[in-house]
Amino acid sequence: MLAALGVLYSLFGLYYYLKIANAMLMRAPMEAGRVPVSFGMRCAVGVTALATIVIGVYPEPFIRSVNWSLNIVQSPHVTAMIK
Repeated sequence: MLAALGVLYSLFGLYYYLKIANAMLMRAPMEAGRVPVSFGMRCAVGVTALATIVIGVYPEPFIRSVNWSLNIVQSPHVTAMIK
């Protein structure tokens, strides 16, 4: 019973998201032009992209700072897996 309910909800979600994708990709655009992007928005996107790359390449200081701020003490086995 629970699995059937999960499948039913998945079908509703699939219908909803495919409606959005259909509206974005299959219909003609209302305006044929570039969207103006402000300097502040470009800076924000650049900073977040740079932070994503830095945290992805070297995550250890961020993991340590989160553990310190949450007062999490890790066992030696967990720290060996992180390194």
